Amino acid sequence: MRHIIGFFILVSYLWAVPVLGQTSASLLDRLSQSESPLVSAGLIGQIWARWTGAATDEEQQQLMQIGMTQMNAARYPQAEKTFDALIALNPDFMEAWNKRATVRYVLGDFNGSQDDINEVLAREPRHFGALSGLGLINMQRGDLSNAIRAYEKVLQIDPFSQDARKLLPKLRKQMDKSNL
Repeated sequence: MRHIIGFFILVSYLWAVPVLGQTSASLLDRLSQSESPLVSAGLIGQIWARWTGAATDEEQQQLMQIGMTQMNAARYPQAEKTFDALIALNPDFMEAWNKRATVRYVLGDFNGSQDDINEVLAREPRHFGALSGLGLINMQRGDLSNAIRAYEKVLQIDPFSQDARKLLPKLRKQMDKSNL
């Protein structure tokens, strides 16, 4: 039995292995059509790698790594400044906007976070991370209908999103209660 499970894990992994020249858009297309959580997880990893690795030069890539390290160490004000510098160097670096949106959310700057999310979504409307962040912001603001819309979009892109699958029923239940 373990051999069969191992075989399916291997097949799922190989299905998700990147093909040279495959774009984020084609990976997102595959993600939305995925029928396996394992394949989805592999595709998501590849998409994040492309997004965070989209720097146009070494300095930008170093700033991305520094900012992510600062985020992981909960040094949010420093991370925000690092992403500010990265965005100043390359305003088209979508993932720099997304990382700064995350930092701003954690710092409680929901307006700044939403502004950054808008920049991300203008560049990639299927950015499931930004949409998920938008859902969180709307939840914080008590805007349940827009939170639901954001998470429904996440599920259209990533049918196996754990956050969306967990939060949507709760949000709909809250919405139903508030409509009584």
